[in-house]
Amino acid sequence: MLRLSWINGIAAGDLLPAANRADWLLCADKLIRGLNHPLYRKPSMRTLALVAVLVSVAPVPGHAQGALPDPARTPGAINPAVTPETIGTTICVRGWTRAVRPSREFTSALKRQQIREWGYADRRLGSYEEDHLVPLDLGGAPDDPRNLWPEPRDPGDGWGADRKDDLELVLNQLVCGGRLSLVEAQAAISANWIAAYRRFVNGAE
Repeated sequence: MLRLSWINGIAAGDLLPAANRADWLLCADKLIRGLNHPLYRKPSMRTLALVAVLVSVAPVPGHAQGALPDPARTPGAINPAVTPETIGTTICVRGWTRAVRPSREFTSALKRQQIREWGYADRRLGSYEEDHLVPLDLGGAPDDPRNLWPEPRDPGDGWGADRKDDLELVLNQLVCGGRLSLVEAQAAISANWIAAYRRFVNGAE
């Protein structure tokens, strides 16, 4: 006989986001009762019924698995200590970001939580970089979850985390060189970093 403990073990793990587990367990209970019906005594019919339940509760992949974050979840946030008047003693000082960068323990825990709660299909932590939408070297908030998201290292379209890193360096140099305002740089990268890359990196080539 199919046991509830087996299905409960799946639901309690990381195979389903928390939001789906209640639905899973409800369906599992109905499945256990239903598969004992004479109609499902044939193995083929039992398998068909099980597949139907699995499909009905499968999580929907999160929106933010592409190169751009979901603006509703990750709109970006600013460090109030960084202003146009203070860039000379903050983001334009070599090594300053090391003093404000959150711990690896914090970002790893947040990445794991967001991947699970947002229903990412690929749950391998190594597939993502927990990235600041507005980077620290442009005055982004260090530990505000609104400014952090699991950015795909290789989303399949070429717009991976490494290219955003290139953009961040260019924008920092422009701001610190007086060729771009801090506010404009922050707005550009938080609105659409791919468009900003095309404007400030490709456009400068």
